[in-house]
Amino acid sequence: GVCVEDPADVVPGSRTDDDALARVRQVLGDELGLDVFVDTVGRGLTLAEGWLGSAKGLQNFAAVSVGATVTGGVVLDGRLLDGLCGRAGQIGHVLVEPDGRRCSCGARGCLAAEVSIPAIEATTGRPLSEPTYDQMRHVGQLVGRAAGALANLLDLKVVICGGRVVREYASTMLLAAQEQMDADCRLAFSRGARLLSAKAPEPAGVVGAAAIAWRGLARSH
Repeated sequence: GVCVEDPADVVPGSRTDDDALARVRQVLGDELGLDVFVDTVGRGLTLAEGWLGSAKGLQNFAAVSVGATVTGGVVLDGRLLDGLCGRAGQIGHVLVEPDGRRCSCGARGCLAAEVSIPAIEATTGRPLSEPTYDQMRHVGQLVGRAAGALANLLDLKVVICGGRVVREYASTMLLAAQEQMDADCRLAFSRGARLLSAKAPEPAGVVGAAAIAWRGLARSH
């Protein structure tokens, strides 16, 4: 199993992310002589959190990984959603800031364009490890806005948040995100929805990759 944060960076020149993932799968499969299963870091995090982390035992939840890019996944009725192209859960492209920064997808104000590590460092002019209190809260509010939208849309009570930005900004960011969710989740079924920190064992990327492999093998057999 392989977790890929940004497929376009892994395989430069690929026409699409799906093409990049397919090429990674083919190259590794040919080299190792094994079945290889490749997915995004966000979907790997989702599987890992449902297996060993904060969502263990839950049948309905979403997860978001906030790092060099922003990806995620959604589990409904105990199953990770795939969607038409196998990419369901792209929370990084939920609009959180109208007329915000230009995203790699071409739109403006996507979550990934506002709170990924490159976006934060470009906006603040400082490395991720040197945030201000206001910056940490602002990032949390935007993550909470996207998480609240997922809770309202998909009838969820739990959204898991992980990744390097979450580890660096910790409780300040998570508290701001929860406050924003509380403000946005006013429907009878979404009221009280919670944003939880990822708790899968370290190294999280390895656990996510293992979860991707386990799911791939189960589906193929």
